[in-house]
Amino acid sequence: MGARYFSAWVLKNVDEKDIVTKYLKHVENIQLPDYKWREPFLSSIGETNDTSLFGDKVFHCLLANLPQDQSNCHWVNLYLSDKITRKIVDNNVLDSQLNRTIAEKEVLAGQLAQVSSEKEVLAGQLAQVSSEKEVLAGQLAQITSEKEGQAQQLAQIISEKNILRDQLNNIYLSDFWKIANFYYRMKDSSLGLRGIHKALKGGSRKIINNLYIGNISKFIAYAKRSGFRQTLRRKYEGLKAPRNPFHQTYVKIELDEALRRGKDNQGIVIYPPTIDWNHTLFQRPHHIMLGLSRKGFTTIFCTPNQIDSLKSDFVSLEENLFLCSKVDALLKLSGRNDLILYISNTMHKPLIEKLRPAKVIYDYIDELEVFSNYDSEMVITHEELLKNADIVLVTADRLFQKVQKIREDAILCPNAVDYWHFADAQLKGPRPFDFKQRGLNSRPIIGYYGALAEWIDYDLLAKAAKKRPNYDFVLIGLDYDGSLFKSSAMTIPNVHYFGPKQYIELPQYLRYFDVAIIPFKLNKISHSTSPLKLFEYMSALKPVVTTAMDELKKYSCIFIAQDSDEFVNLLDKALSSKTDLKYREILRQEALKNTWDIRVNTIIRQLKQLHSRRALIEHNEQENFSSPFNP
Repeated sequence: MGARYFSAWVLKNVDEKDIVTKYLKHVENIQLPDYKWREPFLSSIGETNDTSLFGDKVFHCLLANLPQDQSNCHWVNLYLSDKITRKIVDNNVLDSQLNRTIAEKEVLAGQLAQVSSEKEVLAGQLAQVSSEKEVLAGQLAQITSEKEGQAQQLAQIISEKNILRDQLNNIYLSDFWKIANFYYRMKDSSLGLRGIHKALKGGSRKIINNLYIGNISKFIAYAKRSGFRQTLRRKYEGLKAPRNPFHQTYVKIELDEALRRGKDNQGIVIYPPTIDWNHTLFQRPHHIMLGLSRKGFTTIFCTPNQIDSLKSDFVSLEENLFLCSKVDALLKLSGRNDLILYISNTMHKPLIEKLRPAKVIYDYIDELEVFSNYDSEMVITHEELLKNADIVLVTADRLFQKVQKIREDAILCPNAVDYWHFADAQLKGPRPFDFKQRGLNSRPIIGYYGALAEWIDYDLLAKAAKKRPNYDFVLIGLDYDGSLFKSSAMTIPNVHYFGPKQYIELPQYLRYFDVAIIPFKLNKISHSTSPLKLFEYMSALKPVVTTAMDELKKYSCIFIAQDSDEFVNLLDKALSSKTDLKYREILRQEALKNTWDIRVNTIIRQLKQLHSRRALIEHNEQENFSSPFNP
């Protein structure tokens, strides 16, 4: 009974069960009184809790209590043999682990050597990079030094340029220049001034010496409507300033030669006679035609020739850009597939038939009521152009909403800016000579330039000038309809009119505006207007105050007045914002998003899509025609 108890206990608690179990099978057959082995066994197992030594304890306990016969010695030897064998196995396992550890150590040593080698390579590369860095630092220092030298040279050139500009302005504002200019105009018999000059011989010398009439029929029509004295006054005031100090050089050329000279010819763009190239206002058509010519299109700008005074049918302005004084001379181009007819006035629709198969771009630039030839026939022609033109461009949101009812594929293409031309106003420069003459030296200048006509809110200007007598209000532009001098604004001492200025001169005047304004009356026409001057003001980083025209409400960087009182208050607010760097950066970013280069790229993209569609249609028609299933 004691042997069975012992065997069960050992099987449950001893690790070396395989050896002890064999031995216990023999022990169970030995007849010993329990007291002879139980107490020594129980006392021996109480001596340790280490189960790894339990087999040895059992062995010694049994050995001390069993008879020393041959069978017992056999099992003792068997136990010892198994114990030795197990030790050998354990030693082999330890040897294997040791060998594995040594192998791993050798692998790690190899990896360490490789890492050391890579470290040396990286150290070499780092040394090389450091050396190159020092070389680049030297080059950068040299470039910086050269840049500073060039900046000094540029500043010197700008200073010299400004001095020459002042001298040139002095010349053009002199009485001698006015007399000489008038004399050479009189020599041109096309002006038809000799008879008028004799008739006015006894009149005001100032008016005679400054009189210039580009179109006699328009002069007579205006005289009938406004009176001869007002007409003379208008012409005189409009021409007090030099017309164009930077005269365009014309190079006579034949049409065939012009087409041969076309570089990277993307097509031939024809703009029918609408406005002279050298008009005081350099407008949307000028910018777009100039932009297309610089993108590789042979561009022919037809002029009414009232100011340009061309002596031949064609002249070259620059590469790919030509002036044409006789649109009929272009009819020989009919039949060419690379023709593009760019129309912005409905009166030129008959040219579509004469120049087929030219692609037609219709540019809807203003409400029709603004045109002098507005009538019901014009409305009909306008709708036909909207329906049938290959590409329809629209300048303002309100016009765009109306057009989409007829042409869903119309393109919103507002006016824009030649950014770098007007960014020149951000730089310091000499104060314009006529500003100095009027004493505009220290007080804030609230400025406007552009067309002066009945759409200007002169009452608003007069009220603002009276409420802010410490501000100088400057107006630059041609008084188209005599409305300026009929208004009360010109009777206020701090309102100054400087006549029209050429496009190239505008930045030097804009430079000295503290706040730029667009004081248009609010009506159907003004709500549909995209003022070109808005982006020019922005390019010069000038705060802009305007009346609440719908087209301008989408620009968050301008100050929009709902009434005259708010207009005056916003002038003060805008004046305090002119040095705000964050506000100036917003103006600059808005101007850069609205450049003529972006607008021209939009037009070119539409032309390419149109060309692809036409090519696909022609291909399909050719396929259908050549099909054996065609009757």
